[in-house]
Amino acid sequence: MTEDRSKLVIEVDGQRFELAIDDVESAKLVPDWDAVMAGKSGVGGKQPKPIKPGHRPSKKKSQSGPSPKEGR
Repeated sequence: MTEDRSKLVIEVDGQRFELAIDDVESAKLVPDWDAVMAGKSGVGGKQPKPIKPGHRPSKKKSQSGPSPKEGR
């Protein structure tokens, strides 16, 4: 943080960046490394798991016929 406490100072790859505190909405102190390593930003909630290759939706449909007790 700068001396006047108006800017946040971060260092990335040896380069110093100053960000206005008023511009920072939220910050993660610990990144989501799984997302970062997967090529994503690591920001935000977890994404739903992708559907596995070869997955096919069930072909079974609920049958609207008579219940077993009604057939007697």
